[in-house]
Amino acid sequence: MSLSPFFPLAMVALLSSSAAAQSLNVAVLGADEAGAIADVEFILQSDARIATTTSLDVINTTPSVATLDGYDVVVVWNKPPFVFNDENLLGSNLAAFNSNGGGVVECFGNGGVGQSLLGGWDGYYNVAVSNGGFPFLGTYSLGTVQNPTHPAMAGVMTFSTGPWGYYSTGGLSAQGVSVASYSTGGALIGEHFAEPNIMWLNYFPFSTNHSNYGWDSGTDGGLILANAVAHCGPQGPPPPTLSIAGSCGSTGTVTMTNMTPSGLVFLGWSTTQAAWTVPNGPCAGLILDVVNPNRIIIGPADAAGNFTFSSGIPLSACGNVFVIGVDVASCTSTNTVAL
Repeated sequence: MSLSPFFPLAMVALLSSSAAAQSLNVAVLGADEAGAIADVEFILQSDARIATTTSLDVINTTPSVATLDGYDVVVVWNKPPFVFNDENLLGSNLAAFNSNGGGVVECFGNGGVGQSLLGGWDGYYNVAVSNGGFPFLGTYSLGTVQNPTHPAMAGVMTFSTGPWGYYSTGGLSAQGVSVASYSTGGALIGEHFAEPNIMWLNYFPFSTNHSNYGWDSGTDGGLILANAVAHCGPQGPPPPTLSIAGSCGSTGTVTMTNMTPSGLVFLGWSTTQAAWTVPNGPCAGLILDVVNPNRIIIGPADAAGNFTFSSGIPLSACGNVFVIGVDVASCTSTNTVAL
């Protein structure tokens, strides 16, 4: 049975089979040259997870907590000879912003050649050792990755600084947990042990497209920055997930989780896995990653948002059938499972 006669396409909204993309509003707090700030904004705006970037002046003034609360994540750093207008007030305001749910990505030189955030930030919130030292100018590259599955490392293959690179030799504070290190052994990426939306990147966030003090634009420094920002932003609910227990020629049990409690769900199959666009109805444009799926069943999830269905799996389905679910109530699709 095809999907069209039995399942109204209008009941499904346009979402892919993975979690919905983030749409983050990011404030850039750089005590630095205008060109460096522009380069950081360009890097962030090039990432689809980031909707907007706004540069806030931290040289001549200090953004209030109310101003910071208008953003999902802030990226903050300073590079001498530029200094924060008030590192104590800025630190306290960032601590309040974080306690209100905002994400903070600190970059070198906080804790390195520049000022450290003080006030309410200094102590519990700071991931880096305040006023750490730094090595001579040089090129420094990615070394050991302590947590290769961390979201900050997603897609990252290479990293190095430009020829005038610096990093803080002070390393991580007692609150910091290492994600990755330089080849010299110094900290490269750190996160807060208890606050998942605080990270520290031990390099200037601009690239060598602006200055040789930045990260090498031929490497993945920009991806690390964007990944850290995305990780520190609101994550949203977990996506609907589908799993199948059993094998062809026997009874199989499909389980869908993270569905809308007591909401309507759809389960279907197709012999073709490819992007397929719903052709009509109010949700015309819906993209699934199976073509014109046939209905298996429609029914309500339970009060916990789970749906379970058992049926025999014919031997002919092995290697030929792809199964997908849709949470109709929230208009999201699950991952696709190949039999």
